[in-house]
Amino acid sequence: MLHRLKTFPLVTNLKSKLINFLVVILILFTILFNSFTQVIAQSDSSDVQYQIQPGDTLGSIALEFGISLDSLVLANNIINPDSISPGQIIVIPGLTGIDGVLTPLTIGLDESFNSLTRQFSFISDATLKLNRITSIDEIYVGTRLLIPIPAEFVSPQMIAVNDDLSLFQTAIYLDTSIDQIVLANNLNNYLQLFPDDSVFLPSNANDLVYSKNHIQEDVTLLPLPLVQGATSTITVVSDSIADVTGSLDGHELHFYNLDSPEHFFALQGINALAKPGLSKFHLSILNKNGKVKIFEYNVLLVEGNFPVDSPIIVDPLTIDPQTTKPENDFVNELVTHKTNEKLWSGIFQSPAFYQEYTSLFGSRRTYNDDPTITFHGGLDFGGGETLPIIAPADGVVVFSGFLPIRGNATFIDHGLGVYSGFFHQSLLLVSKGDHVINGQKIGEVGNTGRVGNANDYPGAGAHLHWEIWVSGVQVNPLDWLSIEYP
Repeated sequence: MLHRLKTFPLVTNLKSKLINFLVVILILFTILFNSFTQVIAQSDSSDVQYQIQPGDTLGSIALEFGISLDSLVLANNIINPDSISPGQIIVIPGLTGIDGVLTPLTIGLDESFNSLTRQFSFISDATLKLNRITSIDEIYVGTRLLIPIPAEFVSPQMIAVNDDLSLFQTAIYLDTSIDQIVLANNLNNYLQLFPDDSVFLPSNANDLVYSKNHIQEDVTLLPLPLVQGATSTITVVSDSIADVTGSLDGHELHFYNLDSPEHFFALQGINALAKPGLSKFHLSILNKNGKVKIFEYNVLLVEGNFPVDSPIIVDPLTIDPQTTKPENDFVNELVTHKTNEKLWSGIFQSPAFYQEYTSLFGSRRTYNDDPTITFHGGLDFGGGETLPIIAPADGVVVFSGFLPIRGNATFIDHGLGVYSGFFHQSLLLVSKGDHVINGQKIGEVGNTGRVGNANDYPGAGAHLHWEIWVSGVQVNPLDWLSIEYP
């Protein structure tokens, strides 16, 4: 018993030291392992880079990749987060399995995910996972994808597979063989190629022969994706076009060829309340040889991210359908007439003296206690009564007079289905039929018609409401102040 009492503390002490030693070893091993894995992770992620795009912020980049802003700043040793600029290459920490510089690309009419994998030689499964896409069936015209592009990428020579010709005929035109086309594109067989797919040209192919012996149509649709309230431009270029017809988002397209018989284009507004999702784009091209070629696309249409205005209090008579419907019908008939002549040139200029916007295009609105959601069909400029209003571009006045809702209003036809409207004026200085030029004074700012709180005091609520209509649809005037349309 005494013996046991003497040896027990010794045994306990040895066990305690052994346990402490093992704990220390375990801690050291954990630290070394974590350090090693961190080094490995940093090494793996250092190859994954992103090219900063116009409009990007570090916050938006972190959100897109699902990482913290602090980790992004730390990985790139960024001192001032506001100092980034478009074109700059940064590291995205934590990403593995992807080589190259991640660059946003939008799927065009003549592109597919398969053609992009061939063009940039990236791993499709990893890229789909990066973009949170489970199947290529979820990718449409207008879909934005992050694509890994090699740092020293040189665009290869490619052609679009045409449904007019068999692959055998295509190979003849290219002065090559089917096997060489399949081999150049790492395909198992030619059955993996579909119409409108883009493929590499074999090194011995003769694209000059192909282009000379086969009619090619170059079709573009901008912007992509479609956006609520935007102006879409559709162009078709070919040396053998006789006529072009089509539709976009349920609107019939009207094509013009003003500069060249080989160049057709159409302008079409997208309604600010158009349902986001997939929109139908149909095109029918009649060639001079009498053959008709049909294009059918599902195009992505996205929200315009418009603000929501506070409820506006107006005279109840100005929101009564018995008042609004006849006026809206009159305006719709006015702006759907199409003059087959382009009267404007270049970018539009602002019609207002003050460049202060009091309400933006597309903002969601309600009036009085009516829950019906409408949208603001134009751009409001602040200021006061009697400030000058000028024509933003050349055109012909098609209406100048009083309308119960729009007040003293002027409409100018700029040609090709493009109209501008100027509402709530205190003074009209032009008449129907007048030809106006860019910068000419056409009226003065006022508060006539449906203007919130207009009767609070003389001149209360005075502003210029400016609209642009394209093929019968109101569009965002700000686009016309920065983009030159054909």
